[in-house]
Amino acid sequence: MNSSEELVKQYCLRAVFGIDSAIGPGFLSDIKNAIEFSITGDRSTPAPLARFTEALTRLVDSRLIIAPSSGFAHLDFGRHPFDPLWTRIFVLRELKMLAGFQSAVLLISGLREAVSGPRKYWTRQLQKRYSETINYIDGLAIVSSAPSTKLNLIYL
Repeated sequence: MNSSEELVKQYCLRAVFGIDSAIGPGFLSDIKNAIEFSITGDRSTPAPLARFTEALTRLVDSRLIIAPSSGFAHLDFGRHPFDPLWTRIFVLRELKMLAGFQSAVLLISGLREAVSGPRKYWTRQLQKRYSETINYIDGLAIVSSAPSTKLNLIYL
């Protein structure tokens, strides 16, 4: 199962938990399987990415097994109307939640759909707007996060 969603799940787990001599890929696989089982109730059924990231966020917030230097947040633009002003507010809100972490992951999903709106075709103008929005979010992240923070932005 190497779909893009499965790869994003693995990347998020690696970024949050890290890989070192004490924590290996087997541990991350166990965490992923446990999260998916808690969502679907079946060990062989993968969980939808949105529900997986919500569960991962709750796990990070619980601080039960994660080092206090790791943070995770998920910003889903599919839940919000697209407007540059609201984009700034949503991104800054998520970055504020990640403040103080040595390493953090901000997963951004639904941006392409939000930019295109109800249109069926992807045009050069929409591609330009999408690229400008990504650059805008990247710039906000650079300005709003501490220089010592290792911030990973994942666009899905």
